[in-house]
Amino acid sequence: MGEEKISDRTMKLIATILGIRPRKEKTVMLDEHYDEFLKNTSPDATELYYQRDESAGVLFSVICILKGAADAGSIVASLNDQTCRDWELCIAVDPEPEWNMKPLTANPKIRLCVLPDSEEEELINAAVGMARGDYFLFLNTGDSLTSDALYCFTEQILDWPDADLIYADEDLTGNDDKRICPVFKPEFSPETLLSYNYIGAPLLISRMLYETAGGLKGTDSASAYDYVIRCSEECKAAAHISRVLLSKRNLPASVKPSNGRDILDSVIRSKGYSGYSVTGIWDGSFRVRYGIRKNPKVSIIIPGAERFESLRRTLESIDDYATYKNYEIIISDIKKTDNKLSRYYDALKSNKAAKIILYDSRATPGKLLNMGADKAKGEFLLFLGSEIEIISPEWLESMVELAQRQDIGAVGTKMITPDEKIYHAGIVIGLGGWYGSVYFGSRDETGESRFDSFVNTLRNVTAVSGECMMVSLREFYRAGCFNEIFQTAGWDVDLCLKLAQSGKRNVYTPFANVKSHAKPLNWDQLSDRELRELYDVLSPVLRNGDPYFNPNFDYAKSNPVCAEKPYPAIELNPYGG
Repeated sequence: MGEEKISDRTMKLIATILGIRPRKEKTVMLDEHYDEFLKNTSPDATELYYQRDESAGVLFSVICILKGAADAGSIVASLNDQTCRDWELCIAVDPEPEWNMKPLTANPKIRLCVLPDSEEEELINAAVGMARGDYFLFLNTGDSLTSDALYCFTEQILDWPDADLIYADEDLTGNDDKRICPVFKPEFSPETLLSYNYIGAPLLISRMLYETAGGLKGTDSASAYDYVIRCSEECKAAAHISRVLLSKRNLPASVKPSNGRDILDSVIRSKGYSGYSVTGIWDGSFRVRYGIRKNPKVSIIIPGAERFESLRRTLESIDDYATYKNYEIIISDIKKTDNKLSRYYDALKSNKAAKIILYDSRATPGKLLNMGADKAKGEFLLFLGSEIEIISPEWLESMVELAQRQDIGAVGTKMITPDEKIYHAGIVIGLGGWYGSVYFGSRDETGESRFDSFVNTLRNVTAVSGECMMVSLREFYRAGCFNEIFQTAGWDVDLCLKLAQSGKRNVYTPFANVKSHAKPLNWDQLSDRELRELYDVLSPVLRNGDPYFNPNFDYAKSNPVCAEKPYPAIELNPYGG
């Protein structure tokens, strides 16, 4: 039998049953400091003057198609203003009868092809056929490049010649010609890209990659998404320029659910995966569901408990929501003086509901978790805090399907507080000078585009919280287990960094939901020794930036907002002087 598609109506019904919030109309983020940011980061007249004297011999073919009465005025104006003069504009037009081509034919840098009654793909192929450049940059009506855009692309090519896919940040131009709504993007993020087209524009592709990937088929959002994914699958290396190099007149339309699923299902088939795609939490987002291979055992490891009531709540919630049944529970703790908790341990052990490992003396969280891992029989380890309450079905499946992939390291979940505020949505190294969850303390709501892109998107992250973290047993031991020196904090982030250094990508999923009853980490309670040990681990990222948190955001705030002037996170750290 062929695979049956799930209708959007059925998906909405399922979402209602599962308690997923209904989608709201998407709004964009208006950064109050963006004007100041542009003043502080845009090149001045002197810098632009010196850029004009440089040439790397790289020819950029800017490609545009026009239909009807559309014009390329903003594109031409911004190209004429480029400090890098090594460009050509290739335009294919399906015009209205009265369309005036004289303004374009007068410019020797513009190559024009008129094809009446042509489809978009025909126009694209005609424009590309005229191109002589080494790199292709597609622009749409209303797009405008900053004066240093092609210069910045040239610098990136010289710095990293293998990068054949290069993208940069973008914003919108309002009706009053004011630049607003910056879109600050992360470094290359394969899992994020399968959730939505975060790369957007401007996107520079080498000629060779364009030909290998199969080219662009249309100018709509679905065609752009398909093009980006195909290029990302074939590229030698992808580079991101954390500068706003393009301003759009119009907010791009969301990819239609059926189109997005078709694109992603094609990716799944091409990779030989077992799985399918569904629409995501917010309009224009998606989720790839990977088939779980061979029903592997999961070892749920809990590092002890301070209170009997907390542990019971955790264990009962596991039982209530565990639709995935192949798991074992291991509780690793120090010997207790709390008789109530001790009796509970005895009962769990006698009923074979959990393995109980008791340590004679004080032990760090890393030590307790490592002890639990040593006794694990599972192929995957789920480290779970005793103050965690599971609140969503299929939470284990949502983590296993990601952790089983060979290129994935740690998998973390969405955590909310009892009053429905964000407790964890992926860790950013550098927040507050140390690390923390993005949007910590914000209401868990959908609708604002930047919030959704962080909190309600399956995406790549540098680290996830050890209060609910899954990793394969093999990768856990390859990474060297948890560092047992950390008394209070850092053991989970340290492991994630080691996984990343070994070439694995860490992932946050909003499709596994838990509630944290734990008290937030208080940095003031850590000793000087603990802080110095943690600083030694974090300092490289504090200096260079978290790759999944754009450096144009303000590290002093957990809500990603535009900094007036970008700065490295290490400036916020007391040991970073």
